[in-house]
Amino acid sequence: MTDRHHLWFLTDFGDQAVVLPLAVVMAAALLFSGWRRGALVWSIGVPATLLAVGFAKLLIFRFGSPAALPDLLSPSGHTASAALVYGGLAAMMLRGTVPWRRALLGAVPLAVLIGGTRLALGVHTPDDVVVGGLIGLAGAIGLAWFAGDRPHWISAWPPAAVMLIVFVLFHGIRLPAEAWLHAAAQSWQAGSL
Repeated sequence: MTDRHHLWFLTDFGDQAVVLPLAVVMAAALLFSGWRRGALVWSIGVPATLLAVGFAKLLIFRFGSPAALPDLLSPSGHTASAALVYGGLAAMMLRGTVPWRRALLGAVPLAVLIGGTRLALGVHTPDDVVVGGLIGLAGAIGLAWFAGDRPHWISAWPPAAVMLIVFVLFHGIRLPAEAWLHAAAQSWQAGSL
């Protein structure tokens, strides 16, 4: 495998083709485990954060980059998704410290890893990665904060098994979310949205 293939392999863990099924299956896993509050927070927080990323992309595609961030071309959805889903899940599963610290421990390394692949592949600018990472981190903090501490009867192993199954089934598939958002922004600009 070439270095570029390794980068694509890593970055695909943040693709919507992996993140969306993982989000749905994880909500069900949390619910069936008996952690209703965790399942509810996950079911609201993950879609809300992903919609925030999509809306930010639409605004930039439609109106252009803000003057303060001229290199912000498209907030990185991969970076946001990795910070949110993997970092948020880690923050929900960890115990023993305040929620925002758990979120930082879980989300920042994932945002740096996936964001770094997006930069190395040349598909995003540093501003795109930082803004995407901050949106994902905000979502992860919200998940940890509102879910509260994981009940003692909930093991971290079932979520890990669920992630592995989703990886096997969906990793390597890529959804053209960016293209769909560009098309939506063009429709919006044309007044047909």
